[in-house]
Amino acid sequence: MKSYFFLLSTFLFLPITNAQVNPTSKKDTSLSIGIVQAVNVCYRFSTSTPNLMWMKESLDSIETSLLSNSTSVIVNIGLNKRLQLNTGFTHSKIGFQYKEGSLAGFKTYKETNNLIEIPLQLVYKMGTKKSYPFISLGAATGYIYSREAKYLLTDKVEASSMKLSSDISKFQVSASMSFGASIKLTNSWNFKSELFYNQYLLSPSSGLVKKYLFSTGISVGLFKSF
Repeated sequence: MKSYFFLLSTFLFLPITNAQVNPTSKKDTSLSIGIVQAVNVCYRFSTSTPNLMWMKESLDSIETSLLSNSTSVIVNIGLNKRLQLNTGFTHSKIGFQYKEGSLAGFKTYKETNNLIEIPLQLVYKMGTKKSYPFISLGAATGYIYSREAKYLLTDKVEASSMKLSSDISKFQVSASMSFGASIKLTNSWNFKSELFYNQYLLSPSSGLVKKYLFSTGISVGLFKSF
């Protein structure tokens, strides 16, 4: 009888004991909110029909990358000890510029698209400690609320700007990937930094030469856990 009682007790208390010695089996449903600032280099891929390849090659030779930035409010939702879901709002500036002196009458000429984006990223933590490296894959939907050109004429000393509204597709979809690290500062605060790449899948222009924008850079953020 005592042996049966011992077996029954072992069966009942084994799950509890196992949960205590293996805390990583529990789900991590932590929540954190943070501000992220990014510095990035923007440019574009271009495509055209075969009969307009000369135009594409001409634009490729005079256009170059543009240094820009973005600001985000990001919510991190813990799914388990390894996975995290990120979403929020991002204000981005993406575009390209022309090489100095490549346009007659212009010293500099830059085209910038201002977007509001809603990202959705799946983050994989490479570790379960308080500080850990991570990788992420995701996508975002965006809306170009303004598009402008900033330029400096060869005979001027102050730059000017003008709105670009014709021939523009305002909705955008992008795919993203990143690699970074999260560093625990206190029980409530984390510092995060990552290297990222965003590829926009729709050309903002429906012109003869399609231009698909992208950005790559580094971001830093401060997050508060709840």
